[in-house]
Amino acid sequence: MDSGQLNSVSSVERERRSVVIVTAMGLEAEAVTCHLRNLDEVCSASGVVYDCGRFDGGLVQWNVAVAECGIGNAAATHIVHDAVNYLDPDVVLFVGVAGGLKDVDLGDVVVSTKIYGYHAGKAADSFEVRPILEWANTGLEQRARAVCRRKSWIGRIEPRDELPPKQLSAFVGPTAAGEQVVASEKSETYRFLQQNFGDALCVEMEGYGFLSAARFCSTSARVIRGISDFCDDRKSDRDAEGWQPRATANAAAFAVELLFHHQPPASVFHKAMEVPAREAGMQQQTHSPKNREARTEYSIEELKAAIERPAKNLLSREVGPAAWIPRDVERELQRIVGVDKNRLVCVLGSPGSGKTALLAKFSHECVDHGFATLAIKADLTATGVTFEESLKSQCAVDIPVLDAIAIIANENPVIVIIDQLDALAGLVDLHSDRLNEVLSFIDRCVAIPNVWIVCSCREFEYEHDVRFTVLEPQVVSLQLPAWDQVVVQLERNGLQNCNEWPESFRDILRTPQHLSVFLQQYQETGNADVSQSYQHMLDDLWTRSINTGDRREFVYKFTEPLTRSESLWAPAARFEADGAAIDDLISAHVLTRDGLQIGFRHQTLLEHARARLFAKSDESLCQHVLDRQDAILVRPTLWSVLAYLREANPKKYEQELDGLFSSKLRLHVRYLLLDFLGQQRQPTEGEVVHVASRLNDEEDRGRALAAVQGNEAWFRELKGTQLPAAMQWPAESLWPMVLVLRGAWTFCRDDCLSLIERYWLTDSSRDNVIIQALMGLSQWNERAVDIVCRLVPRTEPERHWWVESLAKNVSDDKPDLAPRIVKEALSHSLTRDGVRWTPMVGQRSGVNSGMDSVAGEAPKGPRRRPPVTGKGCACPVSVPARDPRHFINFFVLGSPLA
Repeated sequence: MDSGQLNSVSSVERERRSVVIVTAMGLEAEAVTCHLRNLDEVCSASGVVYDCGRFDGGLVQWNVAVAECGIGNAAATHIVHDAVNYLDPDVVLFVGVAGGLKDVDLGDVVVSTKIYGYHAGKAADSFEVRPILEWANTGLEQRARAVCRRKSWIGRIEPRDELPPKQLSAFVGPTAAGEQVVASEKSETYRFLQQNFGDALCVEMEGYGFLSAARFCSTSARVIRGISDFCDDRKSDRDAEGWQPRATANAAAFAVELLFHHQPPASVFHKAMEVPAREAGMQQQTHSPKNREARTEYSIEELKAAIERPAKNLLSREVGPAAWIPRDVERELQRIVGVDKNRLVCVLGSPGSGKTALLAKFSHECVDHGFATLAIKADLTATGVTFEESLKSQCAVDIPVLDAIAIIANENPVIVIIDQLDALAGLVDLHSDRLNEVLSFIDRCVAIPNVWIVCSCREFEYEHDVRFTVLEPQVVSLQLPAWDQVVVQLERNGLQNCNEWPESFRDILRTPQHLSVFLQQYQETGNADVSQSYQHMLDDLWTRSINTGDRREFVYKFTEPLTRSESLWAPAARFEADGAAIDDLISAHVLTRDGLQIGFRHQTLLEHARARLFAKSDESLCQHVLDRQDAILVRPTLWSVLAYLREANPKKYEQELDGLFSSKLRLHVRYLLLDFLGQQRQPTEGEVVHVASRLNDEEDRGRALAAVQGNEAWFRELKGTQLPAAMQWPAESLWPMVLVLRGAWTFCRDDCLSLIERYWLTDSSRDNVIIQALMGLSQWNERAVDIVCRLVPRTEPERHWWVESLAKNVSDDKPDLAPRIVKEALSHSLTRDGVRWTPMVGQRSGVNSGMDSVAGEAPKGPRRRPPVTGKGCACPVSVPARDPRHFINFFVLGSPLA
């Protein structure tokens, strides 16, 4: 990047631009303002009241004014003229609801390309349509289409709704605007729209006047609508069901995502609304003479030293070579740095899998190789200020950190490492902007050449917080180490005969955090109890580390506000009277201090302290979860407390389960409960009852099956009654059952085959799910091959796409059984063509001459017809058999090898 480019990027990043968002109703205005900060009010000379605030885009800081115009095209026209004359915005948007006409569903979002003014025409003996048309200018259309594709706008929806986000879609297309509320499919207006404006996706009442005024004022504009009804007789029902606020929230989320990525063309003259008085005072205070004099010039070495200051948080976490367990992901990270194709990487792993230790090691390697390295822990970002302000403070520079990175990257590679993004994902209810700010920072780092970004996140949060979809990183998975790698660590610590330990305990120790707790226990006590659970190990660690009344008292005192605020850190000043207790617990490796904040040394310790707090008190976990359903951080609380209560207080555990399942839980919390139960290796009677009840619930039954897949204990509990019932669900609902069967092949193959034979094989409409289930089978027998051979004649040869795959799978495991499948497919194809297949019995002519090529020889002799392959027919030549002799013997002699 040359200096001219750098100056251009920096100036755009600091630039303020303005947007006016017009709505027809108050609930639409409220849906927009909930995304803004520093709200204030201004009033134009004509009396229009604007709610003004700020929104941070990717490259632009937006001054946003929101106005409520009322119903109708004329009202929208008036507001646009007033806004342009008074505020001179770069962009005007209309955000609201509409009635769907075609191709859309409730809650979907439509961005208008053109808007029909459908009331225009000539009133002769019959009405003659003479539609007028307004086109939205093209400036925002491509950006709107990109936002539709990526679906990242769904993550901005506030408040969260119970609808699964993936059900929502957004469209860019034509709409219609008139002066009527269309509330019935039987109305003349509805039939008129269908007959004359068949390409319109929705109908509303302000868009035409809005776009007409924007065109007159030469201002970039776009209309964004959420679908709240279908213009039918059920409109009042849809309103009663709450679809207006839902659709409004969806449209507002799309609008702010559009602004996040939009960068208006550079202005010749400065165009920006007045900063609300409240924020203006803040800015004046920030830049007052009391502050130190700002510097704008730094050397490369000064900037490198500055961005490396925050790295101490990660660099202080060092694992010695003797204790380090190598992982394949290390080499992946090393390969990626320096390759321009993938400059953004996200390391995913389960809790305790070693993500922080991995990034700490990687940070040391980057520093040792001379790379300028900015390494930060996301959970340590300060609250009350923006992420970039916090980062600027940590680096102690007077220029934006992004500018510093860009300057360094002009001469040297820069590595940006951000650990624990999940810590911010968990705070969506209390600090929703924090993750957005970090993601925006990452997005802008990627835009700078010669910069690589490596971040980490827990798998659950990454998959469930859809805001992560804006990153589009290269994902690398941090798998748990193999048992033989764990054995090396155990033997180094003096433990022998580890391979004789119970398999369940070996599985526990494959998680590095669990292994660390176990080794600490062994070193301090000399006890290697291999029958204990991880909860028992944590309890033992608690007993040994928090072993005085004063320590316990402070830990509970410290845990309570962290639980209430859904936070991982607390200001040390809040506990300044407890300095001795804090120092004592830091020396015991329970707490840790970072600057002016204190927190638990590992998040697992916080979760365990929280679990004990619930166990010792009368506080209801059920009520705690109900009060915080919007927080993804409810997951570690829910899981850790239930896991502890399950062993420490089974009676209270059952009471909490009963309360949770009988409460009105949001969908994602119910799914969390099911996932928790699905992980249990010895289900209790109460747990079985709850899962069985969810399997009888049409909304939850698919997720309940998905939760227990791969768990042998659950399969054996459910195979007698619940699984047979699930096998008889409608064909379109059977995919979760397919997953259960595929997960059970290794431990209950015969039971799976029995279920297929009894409930699916007799119904040809289930053939596809049988095929999908068999695709996961790796250990074959004659019974499974018989099922495949029964399916072949029920499928047209042109649709035998699956035969070759299954034949290959069988050949890899049982080469002598695979030819039966190929023979069945070939016979079926030839029979349809009027040819009968018989073994060759040594002959080298006829339709079977293609078999010679299996043995590696060219076919000889005359051909009476071309080799049979057909459209998708599984010709045996194409099956890469592990041992081709079985195919040759079967097709030549009619029998497999002895």
